[in-house]
Amino acid sequence: MQNNTILDHKMHILSKKVNALVSAQNVKVKHNIDGLFEGALKLNRELGVAWLGMARTNRLLRNLDAAEEALTRARRLLAEDDPSAAAEAALLALDQGDITAAANLIDVADIHGDSAVISYVRGNIEARTGHLDRALEYYGKTLKIDHTHIRARLNRCSIYMALDEGRKALDDAEILLDLAPNFTLARFRKAEAGMMLGEWAKAREDLDIVLERAPHHHQAMTQLAACFIALGRPERAEAPLNDALELHQITLQHGIKEDSYTLNGAVMTTLLVTLRRR
Repeated sequence: MQNNTILDHKMHILSKKVNALVSAQNVKVKHNIDGLFEGALKLNRELGVAWLGMARTNRLLRNLDAAEEALTRARRLLAEDDPSAAAEAALLALDQGDITAAANLIDVADIHGDSAVISYVRGNIEARTGHLDRALEYYGKTLKIDHTHIRARLNRCSIYMALDEGRKALDDAEILLDLAPNFTLARFRKAEAGMMLGEWAKAREDLDIVLERAPHHHQAMTQLAACFIALGRPERAEAPLNDALELHQITLQHGIKEDSYTLNGAVMTTLLVTLRRR
């Protein structure tokens, strides 16, 4: 009984850290995290928090079917007054595009007490429905409860960018990098915020780091070209633009779905044509 209690406690701690681990390293840590949860389940198949951790990991890695299966098991095993499963179900519903279900599920979770994850999910719902000011309020509330909540800070950073609040976005990006120095998306957000503030040389340095870690990041290539143009070095902009356009065409040929951080091929082509007319 004591061993099960210790194991359950360790799984709770790991489950809370999954957001940060997967956000910072993504697929590189998938097998390690899965292995830890699977190891716990080999010792105790009735450990609801381990199933919850599996669900969260798979959701963050976009394995939504596996996430749903693990979450179903978790909800059967966890206590009815535990809001974590309902909150995770709400996040999964959002990823599946069902905002109404997400709102209903987070209302269920909220019955059993407020928490950082509940505020975070409400922030995501407001952001998805275009209520950016309300989303900022919820993300701010999340971060007051848990200063290290990476996803809430990342989302708030993105909203600041959308609202043309470059300095606030830069501050959040720098805090993210303090929390997770290898978080490539935070580095990219820092570069974008720097560009918004006209800090082109610093933005270029950050984009170089992004491309060292993610050589096929289309938008980083395009933004790097923009930095070169702004810095008065247009002759250096054509190569990254060509590379970005080539990668974009490859993704189209192979039917690969591009993520939300990738610039449209038409935009890259327009930039390239403009550059060649200089």
